[in-house]
Amino acid sequence: MVDFEGRRCYKLRIVRNAGQPDEEFYDVETGLLAGSVILRESPMGAVKATNVLSDYKPFGGVRLATRGVQRQSGVEQVITILTVEHDTVPATAFDPPAEIRTMLQKPAK
Repeated sequence: MVDFEGRRCYKLRIVRNAGQPDEEFYDVETGLLAGSVILRESPMGAVKATNVLSDYKPFGGVRLATRGVQRQSGVEQVITILTVEHDTVPATAFDPPAEIRTMLQKPAK
């Protein structure tokens, strides 16, 4: 266990398919993702970014972080989520256009 942003966390080292190792931190008390530290190569050299997630709230039965803080190259960006909607797209939005429906109805030769 380690301290991450003032929280006791489990630290995991994850190696992505592209080969980059990242660190993820999971809150010991809740088991929820507390954040991550990533290091990526850029034209200006290696760039480290720290992401901190907090203020988890339930939305449609799914608990999501409503506050995210990213620190990179001396800049801090804060994202606050107020609402989340699930399944608001009508099923008809996935209907193919008339031309495609016609093609789908024709028997294959």
